[in-house]
Amino acid sequence: TAAALDREKVARYSLVARATDGGGLWCEAEVVVVLLDVNDSPPMFNMPHYTASVYENTATKALLTRIQAIDPDL
Repeated sequence: TAAALDREKVARYSLVARATDGGGLWCEAEVVVVLLDVNDSPPMFNMPHYTASVYENTATKALLTRIQAIDPDL
């Protein structure tokens, strides 16, 4: 390829291939290239930092806060 392939930017390529013989006869076929992803992007949190406050008598297993991360490879 002339440049690096990146599934996060373009996941599929479609092209037409043509074969021509010496007499001018030809045929065409559609070629679909599907890029398979590799784990090349780290997960990212939605915010740079999180803060949670909790009372000292909070029950065990209580939900303190929610944090979220996304994985661009999925």
